[in-house]
Amino acid sequence: MPSAITGRITAAARSFNPASLPLMGRRSYRWEITSACFLPLAVACVEANVISVIARKAFNASDLAIATLAAAPALSNISSLLWTRFIRGHDRVRAVNTMQLAAIACVAVIALAPISPLGQLILVLATLAARTVLTGIITARSDIWRANYPRSDRARVTGKITIVAATAVGVMAVTIGAVLDAAEATGDPKNVSRAFRILYFAAAIGALIGVW
Repeated sequence: MPSAITGRITAAARSFNPASLPLMGRRSYRWEITSACFLPLAVACVEANVISVIARKAFNASDLAIATLAAAPALSNISSLLWTRFIRGHDRVRAVNTMQLAAIACVAVIALAPISPLGQLILVLATLAARTVLTGIITARSDIWRANYPRSDRARVTGKITIVAATAVGVMAVTIGAVLDAAEATGDPKNVSRAFRILYFAAAIGALIGVW
């Protein structure tokens, strides 16, 4: 029984290898799976549950600000209709890369936001902007996947990319939470601010690898 479980785990891990795909899709998949490991580092920084904790612990944000941050993913989904029109006739890859860079810039802006009412406003606006461009990326990448992978393999490939990206987001979110808890345990509120800024800058730098 243990050997059977080990065999299944090994087979599942091997299925993520580019060699498991037809030759025509391997190069694109190799780049996309690498991107899925790094770009979500920035995505995790603007996830509603993560940014709301940052807002409360580092900025002592108001209930209105936290509620807006929690609603940011839902609010940004409305922009998908606008993105569909905007990217029509444009190079999808360049459009996605531009939007990725914009999302990373928003994370860097959050890391620079001062601890003040103005900083709270910057935090909220930057998060809304980041979530909006992430919606644009989701809208555009379906066309890229259709161009890069045959229909018979598309669902399998996109599923694996999504699994890797979701795992990266989860790991980054847990890391942020653990580091903030450790900073808060010191009893110095400034340590929380320092910790989140370092993490957000590190996430932005790591995410640039995903854009490349």
